[in-house]
Parts: sequence; C-alpha cells; structure tokens
Amino acid sequence: MKFVGAFVLMGALALAWFFTLGQPEGAKVTRSDSDFAVISNAIKTYAIIAGRPPTTEQGLMALVQEPVAGPKPRRWTQIMKKIPTDPWGRPYDYRIVVEEDRAWRYEIRSGGIDGIMQTGDDYVSEWGW
Repeated sequence: MKFVGAFVLMGALALAWFFTLGQPEGAKVTRSDSDFAVISNAIKTYAIIAGRPPTTEQGLMALVQEPVAGPKPRRWTQIMKKIPTDPWGRPYDYRIVVEEDRAWRYEIRSGGIDGIMQTGDDYVSEWGW
C-alpha cells in the first residue's frame, strides 16, 4: 500500500511540474499578444496624426521620439513614453510589409525564447489597413 501512495505522490508531482513548466510560456504568449495590440493601436494613432505609419527605418522609436529620418511626419506627437520589451526583455522588431497606394501592412515580431529573429519560435503579428 505504501508503494501505491508513493507512485500517486510521484505522479502528482510529475503532473504539477509538467503544468507549471508549460504555464510560463503560455503567459508569455498572452503577454506578447497584449503588447502587439498596444503597439498596433499606437501605430494607428501615429498614422492618423502623422499621415502614415512609421517606416521600417524609423521603427517603433518614432512613437517615442520625433523621427529624424524621412519621410518626416506632417505632424508629430509622442504616442508612447517607452516601447515595451518582449517577455524575455528584448526589443520587438517592426517592419512595413506592404506599402502601396496608402494601404499599409506591418509586422511586429518577438524573437521568442532564443531571441533570434526569423526562427521557428518567433511570435509574430501582422496588422494593416
């Protein structure tokens, strides 16, 4: 009977370990999704004020500091105090994917756990209008 109790306890510990191991990654994905929405809303606000979203070269810093690289925004206002970092503490990547006839699509990307862009563990969200 003691052996059964030991196996049950070991099984419970293994399940607890398994579920707590998976939980932080799920929370990080949720956090990335939230950051993507916040950043995307800031980009849309910027585009309304400036007449277009920041270029790839201007990057997300255009939401914090007035861009010095062109095209210059027709008007500029600070949209964010700072750009959030991804759940691993690294900056998000931003790039314009499509820019034609005042239609823009852009991508916000986290390098994921390995921190390297364009690998299989990246978290990516594409937005546009």
